[in-house]
Amino acid sequence: MFSPPNDALSRRVPFPTPLALSLPQMPQHWKCEFSMKPPFSSVMELIFKILCLLSFGSESLDELWSIMRVATTEPEKFIGYKDRVVSRVGVLTVTAGLLLATTAAFATTNPPSPEILDYSKTGPYSCILTSFGFTLGALVVGSSQLFVMTQCTPNWCLTTIFSSRSRLVCTMFVMAYPVFALIVAAGTNAIGIILATSQSSSRLVRSGSVILTVVPGTMLLAFAWTQFVIVVRGTKDWLRSQLSRRRTRRSGSGDLVSDVVGDTGDIAIPEMSRMQRDPELNLITGK
Repeated sequence: MFSPPNDALSRRVPFPTPLALSLPQMPQHWKCEFSMKPPFSSVMELIFKILCLLSFGSESLDELWSIMRVATTEPEKFIGYKDRVVSRVGVLTVTAGLLLATTAAFATTNPPSPEILDYSKTGPYSCILTSFGFTLGALVVGSSQLFVMTQCTPNWCLTTIFSSRSRLVCTMFVMAYPVFALIVAAGTNAIGIILATSQSSSRLVRSGSVILTVVPGTMLLAFAWTQFVIVVRGTKDWLRSQLSRRRTRRSGSGDLVSDVVGDTGDIAIPEMSRMQRDPELNLITGK
C-alpha cells in the first residue's frame, strides 16, 4: 500500500554535506542528560528514553548519530535507516486505518441484537468514540510523517528538526504519537466492548469477551518477559550511575572522588602520586 520513498531516482541524488561532519561529537541536546536536581533529572531521562524507544526503536540516539556522521560518504546507511522508519510508520498507518474502519462501524450503526451486545449505551459508546478520536489522530499524524520523510535529508534533519533540544523533543513526540494513540485506542475500544458484553443476556458472550481481551494482554506480558533482562541491566546501570553521582556530590572532593568511585560505581585505588599530594589520603598512607 505504501511504496518506499527512495526510488532509483532519489537514490542517485547526492546528499549535501551534513552539519554532522563539522561537529566533533554528538551535540549535547542529543544526549540523555539533564542538568536538573534529582529526582527531576531521573524522570526526564526516563521520558527521553521512552520517546527514543517509541519514535526510533532504541533507547538513545547513538545509532542515529553514527549514521548522520557518515551520511555523505556512506549514504546507503541513511537511506536504509530512513526506509526502516518509513516502513514502521507505514505499518502503523495501515493498522490505524483498519481500526478506524472498525470503530466507525460500531459508532454509526445500531446494534443488531441489543439483548446480546448493546454498545449504544453511554459507557460503551463513550469508549468507542474515544477510540475513534485517537485512531483518527494516529492516521493523520502517521500520514503526515510519511509525506515529510519522503523528502528529508541528513542536512535538513540536523539543521531543522534536530537543531535544538525543544525541536528534537517535539519531533520525537510527533513520531511517537501514532504508537501511543493506537495503544490508547485499542485499550478504550476493548474496555467499551467489555462494558457492553457485561450486560449481555448470554453467558457465552460475557465469558468470550473476557477471554478475547485477556489473551492479547498475556501476549504483551510474554513479550515483556523476553525483554526483562534488558530492563534489569538498564536498571542496574542507572542505579550505579546515580550512586556514583550521589557519592561525588556528598564528598565535595571533586575529581578525586570521581576517580576513586568511577562511573560504574566500582571502587578503584588512586595512583600513589595522587595519594601523596592529597592531605586526607596522606593520613591513610602515614606520610
